[in-house]
Amino acid sequence: LFLAHQVTIFYVAFAWGIPALNYEYTDADTDGGNSDKNVTDDGSDRYLQDDGEASDEVHFGGFLLLCFLSSLGALLIGVGAISVMIRFAEKTIQFSMFFAIFCNALVAVSFALEQQWIGFALSVVFLIWLVVYTKLVWNRVPFAASNLLAALTAVQTNGGLILVSLGTTLAVTVWTLIWILSLVGVYMRTAECHDGTCETHTSGIFFLFLFLSYYWTSEVCKNVMHVTTAGTVGTWWFAPDDACTYCSPAITDSLRRATTYSLGSICFGSLLTATLQLLNQLCRELRSRGRGNAIVLCVVEFLLSVLERLVAYFNKWAYIYIGLYGYDYLTSGRKVVDLFRQRGWTTIINDHLVTRALALVSIVIGAMTGCMGIALGSVTNWMSDFGDAALPLSFFVPFMCGLALSVVLLSVVGSAVDTVIVSFAESPLEFERNHPGLYTQMARAWRLAFPEEFR
Repeated sequence: LFLAHQVTIFYVAFAWGIPALNYEYTDADTDGGNSDKNVTDDGSDRYLQDDGEASDEVHFGGFLLLCFLSSLGALLIGVGAISVMIRFAEKTIQFSMFFAIFCNALVAVSFALEQQWIGFALSVVFLIWLVVYTKLVWNRVPFAASNLLAALTAVQTNGGLILVSLGTTLAVTVWTLIWILSLVGVYMRTAECHDGTCETHTSGIFFLFLFLSYYWTSEVCKNVMHVTTAGTVGTWWFAPDDACTYCSPAITDSLRRATTYSLGSICFGSLLTATLQLLNQLCRELRSRGRGNAIVLCVVEFLLSVLERLVAYFNKWAYIYIGLYGYDYLTSGRKVVDLFRQRGWTTIINDHLVTRALALVSIVIGAMTGCMGIALGSVTNWMSDFGDAALPLSFFVPFMCGLALSVVLLSVVGSAVDTVIVSFAESPLEFERNHPGLYTQMARAWRLAFPEEFR
């Protein structure tokens, strides 16, 4: 079904979308019959003139070069961040907890200065909750750090996972372009254009199919990477000799299984999440346009949002079992239920602590990349054409590039952490035999967090 829908989208994109790009509309009345007009309405010569002279042009070559170099810098910073986190895994998690408290305190102070007392009260309540939560889970930090350390070691040993992750991101980007092309094709195929206005008579079912297709394919690509990482880390856990090089056989074997044998399970789980995303988006659109009962739509949107998050969280762990053992989706789901029945809150807390730490590292990488952009922009004339906007653009655009790349890079680490959590719950003895140093640290941290289990 997934492959059939892909073929359909590709056909629509190339059969309908490409011809739609060649559509031209001309209307002599829009410019008073002067189709060769080369100046703006106010008469200023800001465009290419007939004599070949140009003025006030904006050159994007330097801007693109700045983005490219900043992206390369972000990758190097990200690889360096992995090495730093390996040495300071526990400190990274602890700092992320204090940073969350600090940021919430700043929000509370800003509300107080603006005399927004409702926002101030909510911020204070949330701040108190963060402080209490930090105190309650503080003894779990060493165990979460040991999970993070094991995951970082596995990713660093099998660094080719980063290349696979970047390749997956590129595939999603290409898919997005093809999807946009098919959307344009469907619209223009059924549109009637008169006097510069186009109206389409396509049934809404077609557009629902297109948006479901986009959500579904994006989820599949993301989860293929998730399963590939789980398989690679699982091989590192159980058979480290097959996962001890940058481009180890474990990576290629896991990627092949994820795109062949396990693809059906990945597509099925991704379809559930994509359907809920689409329904949630529909409710949001209906509510924004004032259609239907606003209260009912708000409640339905909230319930769908909660259900979507629950399914996505459940799927995340199910895909770990698919990558580790090759189970089908339903069997993996039963394994997830057993995991949470045995170690529910432990799993959730460890996952939350590590996720917060990785989010903080992503922001730091983005900020460092933004500073790199400012430095490059100041020592070159690449941004000189942007005038007063040169400085903020030199920071903001590289910051977004660095943030996006760091999220892609650290998503591999997040998947590896989830795999370590499941593997330690399922097979701790194999970890002790194959990685005794890491096992000793994890067992010691587990003993501190759960002393009653070691009496």
